[in-house]
Amino acid sequence: MGNGRCYNCKNCGNSYMTMLGIGFLYSKQYKKTINDIISGKYGKRRQELFNNTPLATVNAEQALFVCESCGAWKQDVDLTLYAPNNPKKLLKSKSLKKAVEEQGYVLFVIGWELKENYHIIMEHYCFCPKCKKRMKKSSQDDTKVLKCPICGTDNDPLDSFCWD
Repeated sequence: MGNGRCYNCKNCGNSYMTMLGIGFLYSKQYKKTINDIISGKYGKRRQELFNNTPLATVNAEQALFVCESCGAWKQDVDLTLYAPNNPKKLLKSKSLKKAVEEQGYVLFVIGWELKENYHIIMEHYCFCPKCKKRMKKSSQDDTKVLKCPICGTDNDPLDSFCWD
């Protein structure tokens, strides 16, 4: 389940929101992200690394990226690539082995599985659309105050919600 926050700018009245994490259709988002990586949409290096790493997976969750320089932010798919810590152990799972044989890749992996069973092989970075500096991937706590994308005023969320 994902977490969202709604904002209303106290200066210009603009309404905006964040929707981070995963929802009910995560398996479809994951499959689309994998297909985009395989096709090279996210660059040749990511494509080759994914294709040449046995049981590689991706974090296809919605994440928040914030520029520490100017405060601009954007929501995007994480795209960090992972490799299993112990591929032989993972392949002992009959359902995983069958899925890999049929699809050619791990069907999908969620956050806690990435932390317990995988390690990062290629981190995903976003660059600020305003100042072009590298943005920091932020936690849900970092969404407590977000700048208005129109006027730049800091705003507290009006409401939080869970989405699926």
